[in-house]
Amino acid sequence: PVNASVTLLGRPNQQQVSRFEVYHFAKRRLSAPVQRLIRGQEVLPNTPLLAADLDEMTVALTAHLARRQNQDGLFSGVIQPTDPSAPPGPAILEEQALTAYAFARLARFYRLTERAGNAEWNAGHAAQRVVEHLIDQLKLQDEGKNPYAQALTMMALIEAPGLADRKRDRDAFAERLMQLINAEGAIRIAPPADA
Repeated sequence: PVNASVTLLGRPNQQQVSRFEVYHFAKRRLSAPVQRLIRGQEVLPNTPLLAADLDEMTVALTAHLARRQNQDGLFSGVIQPTDPSAPPGPAILEEQALTAYAFARLARFYRLTERAGNAEWNAGHAAQRVVEHLIDQLKLQDEGKNPYAQALTMMALIEAPGLADRKRDRDAFAERLMQLINAEGAIRIAPPADA
């Protein structure tokens, strides 16, 4: 017998279910073309990955991320399987920063490839909205907390064409991160007490 709650999936006012495909790619040798794989790691013959395929994936992924950005500029987290009926809260700072960096890189890519216009503005605007939040949140935290989010936010500030005027913020993140490096070159979780 099928669990009664399973029969409600996808119906109005119930948890919606989406189906997606996962693509795997491999490059057997440096000189070989990238090829799409199917389950079992079997290489599909004559299916090289073309630049147009990458562009198509970029557009699809960008659209997906843009749909996850809320009015306040933050990105939604994922629905937790333990409580799928609860709406997702905002993503954690590291995920926010990684997404900001991805949008910043995309905006820069559009500018460098002379594809400026709505696509560049949308990507740059998405990065700028979340970076503003990240700067505020990360400034409130201890210097050694979230070095990954700090580094990605700094990289987003460097990459996004619309954030070039935020030199003071970039420098502040760079200084905070430099304080986390010990004599051996490893990054500490927190700066030394005498810093």
